[in-house]
Amino acid sequence: MLERLLRSNCIDRVDDQWVLTEKGIEKGGQVKSRGDRQWITWPTSVMDDSELKENNINEKYLSTTKLAGEFEVSRFRINPILSELGWIEKDRKGWVTTKLGKSLVFYC
Repeated sequence: MLERLLRSNCIDRVDDQWVLTEKGIEKGGQVKSRGDRQWITWPTSVMDDSELKENNINEKYLSTTKLAGEFEVSRFRINPILSELGWIEKDRKGWVTTKLGKSLVFYC
């Protein structure tokens, strides 16, 4: 999603920080902060935005195996790490996304 927002000029990278563009604001993006941390939030409707979908038709979901490769950790450590962050939790049939996990898009 980050790549889609960047390609659609909804966000931009300035120095080491993501910034919201006018177009991003029009699509409902908001900058939130707590202490010295800042992040951009998006309404759930941004996931259904046709412009953002068209820009990346072939995009696939990121698997735990791909995440493990990106961060050079064992694929068996990814779910516990995501659980520690509060983004997923163990369920009867595996792992499920938490309310916090569903609310996250990315942090700056």
